[in-house]
Amino acid sequence: MSPILWRMPSKLKGMLLQLCPCCVKGRAFSGLFKMPERCAVCGLRFEPEPGYFAGALYISYAMGLVFVIPLSLWMIHRDYSTAAVIFACVGVLGALSPLMFRYSRLIWIYFDVLLFDTRRCPENRSAPSENGDASARTRSKSADAKAPR
Repeated sequence: MSPILWRMPSKLKGMLLQLCPCCVKGRAFSGLFKMPERCAVCGLRFEPEPGYFAGALYISYAMGLVFVIPLSLWMIHRDYSTAAVIFACVGVLGALSPLMFRYSRLIWIYFDVLLFDTRRCPENRSAPSENGDASARTRSKSADAKAPR
């Protein structure tokens, strides 16, 4: 692995290596286009609701423009025919679509989990414990004892 990856912040490195945004250890994809339901390491649900990744379409569209606009401008500047420009752009988008699909989903889930909903990460969930329930019972008993009769 490249030494530059080791100097990057862990979340950016996790995104580039296609890892879970919470634990940065579990793999985010189990196949070319398939995401597992949950992270194998921390249990994060990758798709919490149907249609969750609709916003990733906009990211994928922007990524496509990053590749197509410079290519088409370069080809037009070199006096290629319109058909050649169209075929080249379609070919580049076709070849890069698996990569854009994966990274647009990863960018979307990292953006959502890290900026808006860190409670989805298992380590940030506040699960009631037995001690917490016991202290709540103790508080209610002391409140009952102090209440006027």
